[in-house]
Amino acid sequence: MLTLVNLFDDNIVDGSIVSEIYASLFSFLIAMSVVSAFD
Repeated sequence: MLTLVNLFDDNIVDGSIVSEIYASLFSFLIAMSVVSAFD
């Protein structure tokens, strides 16, 4: 988990656009896992 946070911090430093893309993908993965859990 700490590694993911570090990656997000690095992305924010490198470029906000890249960080937003990773944040969107991460949120999408969480949403898919929640949906699959209810299935």
